[in-house]
Amino acid sequence: MKQTLTALLAVLLFATIVVLAAEKATEKSNADILIARIKADYVKDIKDADAFYAKYTAPQMKARNKKILTAGSKAIRRLTSARKGVSELDGIKMEKEIEKIRKSLDKEVGKVVPAASVLKVCGISFKGHTYLAINSNANWKEADALCKKMGGHLAYIETAEELAFIAKAFRGVGLWVGATVAHKKRDWRWGNGKPIAKNFWMKGEPNNKGGDENYAALSAKVGQRLLIDAPLNYSSVVGFICEWE
Repeated sequence: MKQTLTALLAVLLFATIVVLAAEKATEKSNADILIARIKADYVKDIKDADAFYAKYTAPQMKARNKKILTAGSKAIRRLTSARKGVSELDGIKMEKEIEKIRKSLDKEVGKVVPAASVLKVCGISFKGHTYLAINSNANWKEADALCKKMGGHLAYIETAEELAFIAKAFRGVGLWVGATVAHKKRDWRWGNGKPIAKNFWMKGEPNNKGGDENYAALSAKVGQRLLIDAPLNYSSVVGFICEWE
């Protein structure tokens, strides 16, 4: 009896050890919890960036989708036309290709695309830099944040040649660019720390007329000097220029 009781206690002790070990194995360590939290924050940041990006680039997305649909329709028309002059076997191959293109169009036009895809269709390039003007009522700080979320920055205009190119490409509208004086009075600099050339300003600018004109914009007026200073929220600025290097 004593031996049986001892054996039973041993079995119970072993079972308890196994249960405790299993619980220990499934218990999340501090590192596991931290990793899960970081991953969740990362996923959320990506979703936020996508939502923010999509909101301000709707016109560019529409332009991209239109171009893709046009290209796909053209390919389908060509294959359909060629289908009439080939054998039955080759005709079946062409029908399969037409179906692939249709599926591709559904996939491409329906998805949220990265900035690089939009730039390929809508951006303009100059000496290794790509620029995209976005129509938006965002203030300077919001525009700056959006460009950074997309992997670029508000445009820095550092040479007379670059100024001439941008002025010609985006003339006639007021657009935020990447310079401010908010960090130090009268010390206008681009986001990379380089100063603005004095002859890049429109005549009489910068004048800090309202006492809070701390942000630079490309003026809607056509002239030799094209930059103006403006307050954070300025109704004459209708968008901004992002730059990728």
